[in-house]
Amino acid sequence: ITLAEPVPAEAVARPIVVELPGFSPGNAYARDVLSHDMFAATDAELGYRYTADATTFRTWSPVSERVELLLGEEERAVEMMRGGRGVWEATVEGDLHRTPYRYRFHSYGESRTVADVHAFAATADSSRAVVIDLRRTDPEGFRAHQPP
Repeated sequence: ITLAEPVPAEAVARPIVVELPGFSPGNAYARDVLSHDMFAATDAELGYRYTADATTFRTWSPVSERVELLLGEEERAVEMMRGGRGVWEATVEGDLHRTPYRYRFHSYGESRTVADVHAFAATADSSRAVVIDLRRTDPEGFRAHQPP
């Protein structure tokens, strides 16, 4: 199906229902629209950015109407804020080193829970990403080592 007019960026996350005479209504899913420049987030720093004081999480999902960060073993839900180009962001205070997390995306009337594909570490079964302070993984003397 080709739409008669472009879909505005803010409408991509809303369900698009197609109704044709003689057929039951059905959902249309945005596909080619996502390759448009308005969604090109090539400069976005996706995944997490850790400090001992706070961690910022970013993910890309232009078609989601809502995204939650599920944090820790208890999966405490933190609402993420939609930014430009379909990038979602949340900052959580505190030292989150070794904290598992994943995202819950709400789109097209469904929810999908997935690990962060941009993370630096994951649980053994890869069902969750894990926040790590990469400096804490350095072997002793690593920063002092001089390459040949």
